[in-house]
Amino acid sequence: MSGAAVPAATAAQRSLRERWISLYVLCAGMLMIVLDATVVNFALPSIQEDLGFATSSLAWVVNAYLIAFGGLLLLAGRIGDMLGRRRVFLAGIALFTLASLLCGLAQSQWVLVAARFVQGVGGAMTSAVILGMIVTMFPEPREQARAIGVYAFVASAGGAVGLLAGGVLTQAINWHWIFFVNVPIGLATALLTLRLLDDDPGIGFAQGADVPGAVLITSALLAARAARTRPGLDDKRLTSWNALMIAALADAGAALQEPTYMAAAVECTEFLLTGMRDDAGRLLRSYNDGRAKIPAYLEDHAFLLEALVILFEASCEERWYHEACALADELIARFADPERGGFFSTAADGEALIARRKDLEDTPIPSGSSSAALGLLRLAQLSGSEEYERHATSVLRLTHEIAAQHPSAFGHLLQALHWYLAPARPLACPVPARR
Repeated sequence: MSGAAVPAATAAQRSLRERWISLYVLCAGMLMIVLDATVVNFALPSIQEDLGFATSSLAWVVNAYLIAFGGLLLLAGRIGDMLGRRRVFLAGIALFTLASLLCGLAQSQWVLVAARFVQGVGGAMTSAVILGMIVTMFPEPREQARAIGVYAFVASAGGAVGLLAGGVLTQAINWHWIFFVNVPIGLATALLTLRLLDDDPGIGFAQGADVPGAVLITSALLAARAARTRPGLDDKRLTSWNALMIAALADAGAALQEPTYMAAAVECTEFLLTGMRDDAGRLLRSYNDGRAKIPAYLEDHAFLLEALVILFEASCEERWYHEACALADELIARFADPERGGFFSTAADGEALIARRKDLEDTPIPSGSSSAALGLLRLAQLSGSEEYERHATSVLRLTHEIAAQHPSAFGHLLQALHWYLAPARPLACPVPARR
């Protein structure tokens, strides 16, 4: 993106409407380039499973694109000055579109990574000359400022749109289509460029280009990335977070009549109830390297209680009701505060602490207290247990004043309060007798 002069007479003499249409074509090309930096993120798990990437090498699907793009950006801008920006823009669009097709067709790891690198080269060629083309098309300062504003908006919004587009395409079809979708866009952009944008001759090769510099920049980026300390991998499974996922899957499975969601919820629940227990049958918090460990906290019990109730209501399987009742009894026995009400975050039979605290705020996830209150209220409606309702309402009495003053910090607690105050809901499942 050198400041070398490029004849602007032809572009500037076009009507304002024609120049704005040309701007939209350039922005379409830029949007495609920016989208591709983020669109792949949502599809990474599917790509890993399909092509067998190791976790450590999966990052190259993203880094191959970014390293080529960042390392060649300056060189591409200089080549645009020499050969003509429109020519380099067209070459970049063509290269990017072809590489996108190869990415979509990739059936092996090395083909995908290599094609992603070529995408980065095409992206650098395209984006390096766009700003210079805009300045040439809009020489008048006010028009130029508006045009650059549109370009900046497209460039900044593209990253967010990429995440959304990646999710939609991956879920609706498969990960290959996050790349295939670039092909018609690239072809349309190239055809419109040939039709609407004027050619410019460039300044020629007399002043040369710093090719060794571009190679050194790209090599330095690769070396810096290789020398970086690899971050630790947090691959533990938490009872609490898995319970949140179970509740979501069960709710979605019932609402959408999707058996795969229900099957995933059941499989995860069975693992927690069997694989996350100590020798005495008490719930454990964390699982890693084939071993469950650390006594579970209030949030683990409470989130799982809610999940079991939701799973019972979604499936009408008696075993989830009985597991919920057993877990509720354990939660009350080990975490309830018989003097002031509510629940402690740690168990009475756990490690001796100077003071046992109560987590109350629902930020950023529900607190154990509010989850216990809602889970016990829902189970009380099913079972008719006054004990469950009494312990649940003790949480509401403890926090209702501060929750009214700071409602945004007590979202889940307010759900529990709404459940308590609203009329009783009809039951779709026959409730079995307590064991």
